[in-house]
Amino acid sequence: MKRPLPTSFRVAASDPRAQNTIKRLKEDHVSKMTGLEFEGTVIEAPRCVPWYPEGLAWVFDFPKVALRREATLKEFNSFLKIETAAGTIQRQELVSMIPGERSALYACICMSYKSDA
Repeated sequence: MKRPLPTSFRVAASDPRAQNTIKRLKEDHVSKMTGLEFEGTVIEAPRCVPWYPEGLAWVFDFPKVALRREATLKEFNSFLKIETAAGTIQRQELVSMIPGERSALYACICMSYKSDA
């Protein structure tokens, strides 16, 4: 069964509010998603991308419709929209966050994603 790619975003390292944004993301949103369900399916909270520096990249893999219908996820979606408008957060595909010299890592990530599908 095919599934859509996860949604990923990164916090701008050059923004002086970056660490505060990450703190708010963790405390105000990720912490509230533990055990959250949408239409009978457990929602996995956004998670930090382990290979991206300084914990600035994040990924989540739940239905976009859940962002509009479930109250906790609506708050998270509003946070993303506000921070995107402020320039603190940018949506970006994971593969485009990998520097060119990490092509072997890219191949591993792609293969592991395909094996999960």
